[in-house]
Order: sequence, then C-alpha cells, then structure tokens
Amino acid sequence: MPGIRPLWPDVPARPALRVEKPGLLDLLVDEGRFLQAHHGMARSGPLDERAAALANHVAGNPQALRCSNSRCWGPSSRPCRTLCWPRWATG
Repeated sequence: MPGIRPLWPDVPARPALRVEKPGLLDLLVDEGRFLQAHHGMARSGPLDERAAALANHVAGNPQALRCSNSRCWGPSSRPCRTLCWPRWATG
C-alpha cells in the first residue's frame, strides 16, 4: 500500500493568497496517482495536463505543483504579500 502524502503543510511557508470565500465547484488538483488501480485508486490528476504544466511554468512553480481548478463562480481571495503577475494575465 502506498504511503500517505500530505496535501498541505500545517503552516504554509510563503502564503500568497487568502481565500475569503470559496467558489462553486473549486478543486485542488495534483498530478494524480499512477499505477495504483490495483489498490482501488483512480488515476485522477488534471484534465488538461499540458495546461496545468504551462500554468505552473508561467508562475515559476515546479511542474508537478498542485493547481486550482475553478468552475462557475471563482473564489474570492486577497493577496498576503506582493505578487508578480505575468504581463499577459493583466489584460
């Protein structure tokens, strides 16, 4: 049986955003579980792996870092520190 991976640390090292109000159908998606079907676990992971990897690359994150998936109404959040946004993301 595979070991249990923690989803989040108890205290974030460098929090960037504080979620004030979650959105409808928001998900945190990791890279999935490969070769675990014989343990009854679904593969999961992002629906569009290339888009998730690109989003992490643009943000300067490791490729396998978890992503936020927002459907319908997105979350309401506030920055905890100064954030740098890609120039193309500002419209």
